[in-house]
Amino acid sequence: ESAQKRNIALTQERLEEKCAARIKYEISRLNFSNNQDWQKMFDFFIEYSSKFEKVFGKRLTKFKESHN
Repeated sequence: ESAQKRNIALTQERLEEKCAARIKYEISRLNFSNNQDWQKMFDFFIEYSSKFEKVFGKRLTKFKESHN
């Protein structure tokens, strides 16, 4: 399921100095130092970690295999 279908704004950052890219999703108004925000962060990780793996897992495995 694509991020676009789920109405999720992913950001891609090119990391030219490392010849890499970063795909990220930021949750606004959350602070890692504030333990009152932790539950929201845990809920996000629980919901989206498997979704990220579904979308990017096979691609990353192929990439790693082709660069070994």
